[in-house]
Amino acid sequence: MYKIYINDIPLYLQGFEHYHAGDAKNLTAVYINKPVTLLQYIDTLEKVNSLESIQIFSRNLEKLKNDFFRLFEIVEASGGLVFNEDEKLLAIFRRGHWDLPKGKLDSGETIEAAAVREVMEETGISDVSRHDLIGTTYHSFRNRHGKRVMKISHWFLMTAPNQATIPQTEEDIDKVEWVDVNDFTTSYLPIYPNIKEIVRQYLKI
Repeated sequence: MYKIYINDIPLYLQGFEHYHAGDAKNLTAVYINKPVTLLQYIDTLEKVNSLESIQIFSRNLEKLKNDFFRLFEIVEASGGLVFNEDEKLLAIFRRGHWDLPKGKLDSGETIEAAAVREVMEETGISDVSRHDLIGTTYHSFRNRHGKRVMKISHWFLMTAPNQATIPQTEEDIDKVEWVDVNDFTTSYLPIYPNIKEIVRQYLKI
């Protein structure tokens, strides 16, 4: 199963064995191996916010996934859920939303190396230790040229000593703070749903 956020609404790609009927707020469809039909669902989520989800089912999940992803420019990114000795989570505030530090891979860079580099660059911290991969999130957006982009973000658990932070202002980061992880997932602060999801995945909520 793949869960892609489009306009902050989840679109699921699933195997046919999980098929179930939808409703007015949660649409379901069966993929008929014609990529052009997938554009209809992407376009729907880009234009409306009245739906809660769209689920597309296929007897060949990998073909569905490959056909779907080919409709986007793919950008890979990597980042971290960084905790200090007080079990506080490192969060950034950028472009009106609370977020986690992450960024695009440089040419030839591994997801592991990129995750640590981006965390240090965006937050100004040092002595970062990388641990296990927590998971991967998918979300789409339009770039400045109007092209659809799929960002694939890989998230690692990290630890670092409690220390002062320096926001990377050239990346539009206004604040970097150590926050309570439970407050971060349950508050009414503006947080992207894929960010809440990866934190909750770590917490196993």
